[in-house]
Amino acid sequence: MDLVMPEMTMSVFVRSLRAFGKGEISLEQLFEVTDKTLARAETEVASMLSILTEEYTRGSIPLEVYQVLTRDVKLSLKSTEGSTYNASLQEDTVVDGKSELDDDTDVDLALRELHDTGTFSHGLGESIALASAKNHPLEPGKDAQIKTKGETLNGRYKLEEYIGSGGMNTVYKALDLQKQDAGEQNPYVAVKLLDPKFSIHKDWFVLLQQEAKRCQELTHPNIVKVYDFDRDGNTVYLTMEYLPGESLKEQISTPGFSGLSIQQALPIVNGMGKALAYAHGRGVVHSDFKPANVILSHSGEVKVIDFGLARAIREDEKSAIHPSLKNAGTPSYASPESLEHQNADPRDDVFALACTTFELLTGHHPFNRIPTTEARDARLSPMRPLGLSNRQWEALHSALVFNRHERTPKVEQFLKD
Repeated sequence: MDLVMPEMTMSVFVRSLRAFGKGEISLEQLFEVTDKTLARAETEVASMLSILTEEYTRGSIPLEVYQVLTRDVKLSLKSTEGSTYNASLQEDTVVDGKSELDDDTDVDLALRELHDTGTFSHGLGESIALASAKNHPLEPGKDAQIKTKGETLNGRYKLEEYIGSGGMNTVYKALDLQKQDAGEQNPYVAVKLLDPKFSIHKDWFVLLQQEAKRCQELTHPNIVKVYDFDRDGNTVYLTMEYLPGESLKEQISTPGFSGLSIQQALPIVNGMGKALAYAHGRGVVHSDFKPANVILSHSGEVKVIDFGLARAIREDEKSAIHPSLKNAGTPSYASPESLEHQNADPRDDVFALACTTFELLTGHHPFNRIPTTEARDARLSPMRPLGLSNRQWEALHSALVFNRHERTPKVEQFLKD
């Protein structure tokens, strides 16, 4: 297996820190680069600490992020001396068949790929929101360990089966002991545990709890039910409907996938669109719609997850947060207005739905997975998918317009057209 040279790994790390400071990548993506840099056997920890200090002095990262990254690097050093370290440092997410940091020819490409990483197996989607566990700081001198299989949260949710993980969370199938005691036929839930290292901004816990409450009120056949948002010590978690299946991202990423026919795709598009339209009618904008947040169940259901939680982070104007921490949303699916931190609008979801629909029909992204602000500035235009009528292509094309004011205004109109 080819290894990235130490200087190349460090180069990616430095470029990532600076890209984060400019708002070009999210905090989650910065942590992913850090974890993968630490996972390299040849990584020089002392060099990373020096780089962090230098970039903090330059203003690339805020104090809170500097402290968390420094802690993780020091923990990694302890790990090499025999101490236990978070297993997430050993993970190596694969994108398009290759490791995110295995490309030793282009640092910019390595950074760009990180815009679209992170998936959970069995369709439980990506992270709840950017840095959504930045709620209550860890106690000084204590490094919380995330709950694992066999443990129980708040005496109620027993973690039974590992489902998947991403850059900032781990998902388990869990037995709800209360439901079991009540004799319910299906006592299982999905539990999403957020990594303790995302415990920086205590105000966000309350904000996300409020958003989770709003999500609980979204009762629709195409929306995954959210049950609870809580914490057990330093472990912050979300419980939701357990639904065996796979994410739409997994289907699209299947080797050889070249798109579905319009007849095959329409039921999925309708399911996604109806979920979004229902939420919009109740004042909730998803703000991070993408294939990874769509579940295709084994029974044929189409379900959307994670409504409004990315927006909760981006629109928290009351706390003094480094601007880059509010870069919620996935750059290759988020509308340009979302990436520029404009107020959430249903037309943002229309754009993301159109990107997802295009990918479902063709097997590739309409703008080659680059951030949509860059695609807009480069005046990129998607090619017409095969098999669409003139009206269908016009409907899809109108929903992919970069300018919000010229874009299809409502999901209902998109589905009708």
